[in-house]
Amino acid sequence: NRLLTLSSIYEGNNTFLYSASTYIDSTATLIDVEIFKQLIRMNPKFASKIINILNENTAQVYGRFFALTRKQSHGRVADILLCLSQRIYKNTTFNLALSRNDLADLTGLSPESVIRILKEFKEEK
Repeated sequence: NRLLTLSSIYEGNNTFLYSASTYIDSTATLIDVEIFKQLIRMNPKFASKIINILNENTAQVYGRFFALTRKQSHGRVADILLCLSQRIYKNTTFNLALSRNDLADLTGLSPESVIRILKEFKEEK
């Protein structure tokens, strides 16, 4: 999985608009903005790859936004579990390393609602 953020690349903007955390061991790489800009200008293949990564990131953000704004509570929990299964753990079975509060934050629901929905999913199994 790759996350690329360019929110601070524009002239005069040295503020990061958001933070990130990971659920599995991850590596973060910081690249000097001026070197990055030079690579974009001088290497079309690199620029194309960056555009593709940004498109993937945008599609994922839109998907999460849709899930949070359009899906009912059960759909939100199911969506985040599918996302974790497919994108993070890449397996249909995994040990959920997130707390119920973390799941609540990710789904925009209360911890109590998440607990209830997880229990209902378990009973449906």
